Amino acid sequence: MALTTSRLIIWSADPDSKQSTLVPLTLYTTALAAYIEAHRAEHVTKQLNRLYEVEDSSLDEIIQRLQTLSLPIE
Repeated sequence: MALTTSRLIIWSADPDSKQSTLVPLTLYTTALAAYIEAHRAEHVTKQLNRLYEVEDSSLDEIIQRLQTLSLPIE
């Protein structure tokens, strides 16, 4: 049996996988999904940073006053 690169990577990551029937494409898909999920927040943050470079993100002065007035007196 010829060893493919993907099979060698699987074996390097988990020596017990030699007995596994895990298909390399399944492993790749699972790993890619985990990577995307782990880095999703970074992507959203980058998009928001780009947006706020050109858009004003400050509150309208009237809304800010109304919010301040709605706070309880301490």
